[in-house]
Amino acid sequence: MATNGIECGCQLMEFAPDLIILDLAMPELGGMKTIRYLRAGSHKAIRMLVVSGFVEGDDRRFLEQNGIPFLAKPVDFKVLTSVIRDMGASDP
Repeated sequence: MATNGIECGCQLMEFAPDLIILDLAMPELGGMKTIRYLRAGSHKAIRMLVVSGFVEGDDRRFLEQNGIPFLAKPVDFKVLTSVIRDMGASDP
C-alpha cells in the first residue's frame, strides 16, 4: 500500500504487482500523474484500476482510451472483486 504516487513508484522498484488500485485524489503526486508516469515508463504492462470519488472530462477520456477501468466511491466489494476478476488479475 502507498499513500501517494511517489511511494507507489518507490515500491515498484521492489516488486511488480499484478494490479494497482489507485485513487485520483492523492497528496504529493496525484493519481492521473502517477498513471501517466507509469504508462510512459517501464511499467506499461501493470494493470490499473481507478477507484475515486469522481472521474470527469479529460481524465475520464484518458482512462477510457487506455483501457483503465474506474469505479466511483463508495465501491461495493462484490463489484470491485468482479471487475478485478474480469481484468484477469489474481484474486483479491
